[in-house]
Amino acid sequence: MQLDRVKDSAFHVKAQEEYRKSIASIIEKNLMICNSEMAIIDLPVTNELLKSVSSITRALTRPERNICIAGKLGSGRFESTVIACTILNIKIFYPQVTRTYSISDFSNDLKLAMQTCGLENEVAILYIDQVWINCFPEILKICEGILEDSFMSGNHFGDELETISNSLKGAAQLEGYQESLVSFFLNRKFF
Repeated sequence: MQLDRVKDSAFHVKAQEEYRKSIASIIEKNLMICNSEMAIIDLPVTNELLKSVSSITRALTRPERNICIAGKLGSGRFESTVIACTILNIKIFYPQVTRTYSISDFSNDLKLAMQTCGLENEVAILYIDQVWINCFPEILKICEGILEDSFMSGNHFGDELETISNSLKGAAQLEGYQESLVSFFLNRKFF
């Protein structure tokens, strides 16, 4: 009986190591893609990175999910998110920092991410670092509104949402959607 436990334990350890190696291989391949296309990520493939990328990838593959990643500055949250998005072929948007960056620039970044989701019917990530929430507390209110679904009732985009949604007329007809185009856009964005 004791021998069986030892054999099972050894098999389990070996299986975990094989799984770790396969995940590490996937991450190393996608790390090269990230470095050539998106952002320079100069991190060693450690167990912490493997766990972080695996967790983010798992969360992003679940429908109707929002994730909030907490950690110390320099813990690799952004890098892990970029690698996970590369693995899943998901577009990632993040504020392009300049001295003159303002809340209206954030609104434009948000619109771009929403258009990708609503018009192109693709999954998109809007990565917002804590620094931006500290600089612009309004960003947190906008994000809370999106998560609570009250964002659109507040008409953050005003008439622009109607203009954006008009390009979906053909797709709405093909799917037999009977409600407004704005509703169709929001349905594609959130579901």
